[in-house]
Amino acid sequence: DKPVVVKPLNGSQGRGVSIDLKDLHSTVQAFYIAQAVSPQVVVESYLPGRQYRLLVVDGQLIAASERIPAQVIGDGVHAIQDLIEMVNRQPNRGDGHEKPLTKIVIDDVAQRFLQVSGRTLDSVPGVGEIVLLRDSANLSTGGTAMDVTADVHPTYQSVAIRCARAIGLDVCGIDLICADIRTNAEAGYAVIEVNAAPGIRMHHYPSIGQPRDAAAAIIESLYPDATKTRVPVVSVTGTNGKTTTTRMINHILRSAGLAVGMTTTDGVYINDDLVLPGDNAGPRSAQLVLSDSEIDVAVLETARGGIIRGGLGYQVADVGVITNVAKDHIGQDGLHTLEDIVHVKSLVAECIMPHSGIAVLNADDPQLVKLAARLKHPVVFISTHEHNGAVSRHLARGGTAFFLRDGWMIEAAGALEWRIARADELPITLQGAAQFHIANALCAIAAARHLGINRQKCAQALRQFRSDMHNHGRVNLFKMPSGTHVIADYGHNPDGIRAIGEMVAKLTQSRVPAIIGFPGDRDDEIIQEAARTAATYFNPLYVKEDGDTRGRRRGEVAQLIVDAVRDAFPDVKTLIEYDECKALENALNEQRDQPLLLMFHEELHPVKALLERRGAKEVHALLVEERQPSATHAI
Repeated sequence: DKPVVVKPLNGSQGRGVSIDLKDLHSTVQAFYIAQAVSPQVVVESYLPGRQYRLLVVDGQLIAASERIPAQVIGDGVHAIQDLIEMVNRQPNRGDGHEKPLTKIVIDDVAQRFLQVSGRTLDSVPGVGEIVLLRDSANLSTGGTAMDVTADVHPTYQSVAIRCARAIGLDVCGIDLICADIRTNAEAGYAVIEVNAAPGIRMHHYPSIGQPRDAAAAIIESLYPDATKTRVPVVSVTGTNGKTTTTRMINHILRSAGLAVGMTTTDGVYINDDLVLPGDNAGPRSAQLVLSDSEIDVAVLETARGGIIRGGLGYQVADVGVITNVAKDHIGQDGLHTLEDIVHVKSLVAECIMPHSGIAVLNADDPQLVKLAARLKHPVVFISTHEHNGAVSRHLARGGTAFFLRDGWMIEAAGALEWRIARADELPITLQGAAQFHIANALCAIAAARHLGINRQKCAQALRQFRSDMHNHGRVNLFKMPSGTHVIADYGHNPDGIRAIGEMVAKLTQSRVPAIIGFPGDRDDEIIQEAARTAATYFNPLYVKEDGDTRGRRRGEVAQLIVDAVRDAFPDVKTLIEYDECKALENALNEQRDQPLLLMFHEELHPVKALLERRGAKEVHALLVEERQPSATHAI
């Protein structure tokens, strides 16, 4: 005998809802209308009254609106259909949620409602006559709203807040029906719905009353004043050393207890777990890391190709590191000169947090010293030379620098200095012989110090940073059963080869055998320069090619290498074997008495597998056997 409401069990925006149904026929009709939206249908008792939406954010009532069903006002001339079209042409009405109000929807519910009231769309209402088009008051079906925030009785405020707390929602919209929101809730009411994703148009754009900035309240609840709203970003680029430097920074921060997201050329890592393997030093990988809500800091290797093709992947960094800049990738992506490369990589040093960010630059690189002069934010220099002129001038002006003196890594700010650690205590430096890794470590320390990590923790972390555990593919050491050591490294350009060559010269004071090969997408002159550099430090040279020739004919790169070496260093022996693992096999078989052998690989995995099949063990310290009279100690 009592009127009912029929609505879909699963629905939204008032679709398929019919209310105040007083007879069986209309109830059955409403059932089928609701079933078109959801297979399951709810039938509830109907409660007369006015319809309200109360918005609760973080336990506080922020806004309240009385929702008024879609309606038109007669003029004695136009039919209801025409009046609806006139209303829908108003500039503040649009489709869906594109404008403050939604166009009035004429559906089965509206037509049934008109039919119950004895009208059709062709009926012509009198002048000033209000014609309701449905009883439900959703804005999504053309309804309007009147702000009543200031009129809500405290008891209804309490009802709304308790509903939100009971459901466990920080942001929710409570729909209730009562005679008047201004009176005590004891007069009677019903909560008909609690919305987990409430619309806020009605509060921002009420048809009557004061607008309420609901969006600001929601944002403030998510990001209250003085709450950290972004994670620090460290971006690392350069020609050589960027992967190692990125890994070192990650290791320091992880050792300090921070959750770190890291991108490198071998994968994306979240807290040292590999989540995406492969070359991931581009903007998409950066965005993947920055979308992870669990991280405390992001450490991003930022490669040239990614910058050119897709940008940085972040807006600004707290620390931008450039390890060095050298002639590599000439002829690719429109790069023709060293200045072109600097121009691309300098973006990392330029897109820095205003007022709080720094650029870490290698003062041993003249191009980076020039870059520092035009940057608008603080620069921190690093150098492996105590008497670097740029560092001295920088410190005289009160700047900060990290450099090497008497074997110690030093932090300096103006005239003040602090020792951090001895470089030869870091396993990655091979007791100080790997000068390039000292530079990488200084970059890493500079970045970590800016993020608040103390010197002791930086030193402790880097004393534990090992090539065999933390620096896959970069100066990895293997000891053969015969006592020969193999250094496997991804040296692929003249500066990278030179850095390794200088390290080997310090260790052995002689040329040692090496397996070399360079990527085919490099300019001919870059390949030939790298070959001549290799011949300066190594002999004989086993010349191989990468499996991916990158557009070159098989044998073309190898011939460029051999020709360059024979022209400049006729005393250096060259042997060609395209397959790098076979080339390594040949070198191991023919150079059994050598204390050290260099392998410049394309991929470490197959090289490591081959060495382990031959009984090699990966180690983190290079020990020259006593059978070498000139070097009987650990070096």
